[in-house]
Amino acid sequence: MHVQLLDIDFTRKNVSNVLLACETPLIEAQRKEFNAQYATVRRTWRIRENDTGNFTQFKTNLIQLERP
Repeated sequence: MHVQLLDIDFTRKNVSNVLLACETPLIEAQRKEFNAQYATVRRTWRIRENDTGNFTQFKTNLIQLERP
């Protein structure tokens, strides 16, 4: 970010350019963090979509516990 700010003219005329140069790396960092969180959530759901047999085994265990 500091390298980008070295070549900018800090006059009133260029205030929006200076602000954009300051915000761009921050926005990019937040976008990468959001994408990483989204990928983690998608990965978690994808794992849960696969049938592991745990639910069937849990149901079988409950039925066995209900029998006298």
